[in-house]
Amino acid sequence: PYSSSSTTTTTTTTTTMLSAGTNANEFTPLVPGSFVALVTPMTQDGKVDIPALTHLLRYHVESQTDGLCVLGTTGESTVLSMEERDLVLTLVVDECKGKLPILAGTGTIDPQTVRAYTMHARDV
Repeated sequence: PYSSSSTTTTTTTTTTMLSAGTNANEFTPLVPGSFVALVTPMTQDGKVDIPALTHLLRYHVESQTDGLCVLGTTGESTVLSMEERDLVLTLVVDECKGKLPILAGTGTIDPQTVRAYTMHARDV
């Protein structure tokens, strides 16, 4: 008869992302779980529906959603102006920062615009 012993080691990796604005030196851990790719609600005349977006954000905070991905392709990012992106991102940060991780989509086909969107997202 042979006997053996084994030790199991579990390693946990934590990924971090930069927080926004004047606290850009703070990090928010990305938690395990699923992030919701959030839509950007629009009014009938094509404007960002602020009351609907606020309601949606509060729903996810209250439901303890693991995290949000905003301004991606699900969030109508390709049709929003820079002013509308700022409006959406500012509202998301105001409602959710410190309560759940936020990932801001900054992708587009133009590298200079990606840079501008990324710098803006970092600063909100």
